[in-house]
Amino acid sequence: MTRIRSHGKPSPFDPAHAAPDVSALRNLGPRSAAMLAAVSIRTRDDLARHGALGACRLLLAAGQPISLNLAYAIEGALMDCDWRQIPHDFRIHLVKEFRLLQRAGKSSR
Repeated sequence: MTRIRSHGKPSPFDPAHAAPDVSALRNLGPRSAAMLAAVSIRTRDDLARHGALGACRLLLAAGQPISLNLAYAIEGALMDCDWRQIPHDFRIHLVKEFRLLQRAGKSSR
């Protein structure tokens, strides 16, 4: 039997869903999943391999719009928590690294 989390999506840690589609992960909806699929990130394993910032880097290189909220959503999906529950220190780290990523993306245009 598949475990269902409170928001109605299967738990990404259920053995029956060893590598779920990213759209089944917390915080990520169809639009985010489509953007990630465009850069060959389709499963939780793909997302974990790249990490939130790596995924944003790939999206930026592919000309996709990125935002700090998207980075938070991806990190929350990887941690299986609401993006607002990401530890404060880690959120600060994400902000700093995201800003560097944005600057690098603007300078390469």
